[in-house]
Order: sequence, then C-alpha cells, then structure tokens
Amino acid sequence: YVVRELVGRGYRPVVLTVSGNTRYIVDLLEKVEVVKGDVMDHRGIAKVVGDHSITHIAHLGSAVGPAAEEDPRWTMQVGVEGMVNVLEAAHSKGVSRVVFASSKTAYGIIRGEYTHPTYHPLPEDYPSNPINAYGISKLAAEHLGMMYQKRYGLEFLALRFASTVGPGKLEHHGQHSVHNQIIENAMTGQCTMIPQGEDSRRDTLYNADAALGIVCALNAPNPAHTIYHIGAGLGIKLQQFVDAVRVFYPKAEVSIGPGAGPPLLDCVLDISRARKELGYNPQYNAETMVADYIKSVSYTHLRAHETEADLVCRLLLE
Repeated sequence: YVVRELVGRGYRPVVLTVSGNTRYIVDLLEKVEVVKGDVMDHRGIAKVVGDHSITHIAHLGSAVGPAAEEDPRWTMQVGVEGMVNVLEAAHSKGVSRVVFASSKTAYGIIRGEYTHPTYHPLPEDYPSNPINAYGISKLAAEHLGMMYQKRYGLEFLALRFASTVGPGKLEHHGQHSVHNQIIENAMTGQCTMIPQGEDSRRDTLYNADAALGIVCALNAPNPAHTIYHIGAGLGIKLQQFVDAVRVFYPKAEVSIGPGAGPPLLDCVLDISRARKELGYNPQYNAETMVADYIKSVSYTHLRAHETEADLVCRLLLE
C-alpha cells in the first residue's frame, strides 16, 4: 500500500524486501525498483541507499506475530539492531528523513478514561510502558531514532499505528488479526469465534490509510513533533465490522463473546496532531475497508494462479 501511494504520486520507489514476495504489487513492477535484502545486513542497506541516491526512508521492517514473543532475541535483533543499521545508512549517505512504522503497543496496557467504557482519545504523551517484546522493540527503536535526530540532525518521525487491517496480515499475525479472520473466514465459508469483545471499541486502521500516513510523514514540511498517531481516529465495534462483511457474505457465521477487548488493544487514538502537522486524513471506514480487502484478496488470488497464456491474453486485452 505504501508502494501504491508513492507510485500514485509520481514517485518510483526502491523497495527493499527480505522475502522477495511481490504478489501484492504485480501490476506495479515496471514502476518500482525491487531489491532483495535484509535489515540485518548493514553493508547491504548502506549500499542500496547509496547506489540509488535515496533521500527519504520508510522503515517498515519488524519481527511480528507470535514468533516475535517466542523468540525475543530475534525480535530485538530485527527491531533494535535493524533500526541502527537503517539509521547508520541514513546518516552516512546523507538521507534527509527516516519515517519509522511503530505501534501503539509501545504504550503497553491502556487504562482509565482511554479504554472501556469511555474511550477518550488517547494522546501521544500517554506514558509508555510496553509489556511484550514487540512493544519494547518499537519503543527502543523510537529512542534510537530520536538519538540520531539530536546527535546528527537526521529528521526522524515515528508513527504509532492503531490496529491494522489488510491483506497479508493474517499469515504473519495469526490469532491477533481478528478483523482479518472475520473477512477471510467469511470468504472461505468458515465460522469465526471470538471469545470476548462484544463491548469493545477499537481504533481500526486499514493498510491503505496506514500507507497514507507514512507518505504524509515522508513529505510533511517542518513537522513539529517526532511521535504521531496514525489511526482511523474512531472506535469501531466488532459487530459493525461483521455487519460490513455480511453485505458481501450474508451467511457469514461470527460469534463474539461479551465484554471489552484486550487492554493492550482496546482504545481510540487521538490523531489530531497528524491531521494538523502531517496533513493526514484517513479515508476508510468499516464498510469501505471490507470492500477493498475482499477486492484485493480476490485480485491477488487470481494473479497467483494465472498461467503464462492467461497473462499474455490479459495484457493483450488491457
């Protein structure tokens, strides 16, 4: 989604990918430079940055999902050492700005008026006290970025995302991707059982809006802060999401247990700072993100199973 947003604005981005997987941008491959590499390879990163005369970096690399908690050493290597590698490359090669994809998990457990039942918008100055390896790695990476900013004058922005939704997340985040499970289970005719969360209101961010926030942060002139919230800025109930899915799959079976959601996730972010300073304005609600998700997954599935003859025929028709 970041690639799509950049290409749509006339840029030709350089994409460093550890997996080499380009299935979600197969229609854009002639408009981007794809380089297979690893955030752990400091020489490799510096070479890519130098060879392509990079001026701005969006750093999205991270250890995610259950594996991140099962192997904290790996999580810290990717999240902390990887961030040092990116920052060193940026500093040594004269990059102007680094935008880092952080997370609201940097706060840890949300308490008081900012969670159930009142859900007052959570400000960026809420105390940070992460409780898992993923959140700790994000907070540490933020502080490293701020150190390079103070020491070397490198522009650095950290974006703390709300709960994200989008194609591809389910395979990495597993059971934590509740919204993704609801959509993809409905598409495959499977039942979804969520043990708790009927009363939950969660800031739910579609990947396209996350990408919009990243590109706004890359381009914003003279931002006054370092930490910004990127979210929908409103609380979406799980039932609202289910209702949006049933527009496309009326027989979708979803069961949601009573009570609020996990205190690590159950909040609504205050996005007024990003609106004012970055020009960020989220576009997606429950209905439109479900519609785009289904369209994107269906498109990708078709492309993944397209034969060479199909490809030739499609290109001729297009």
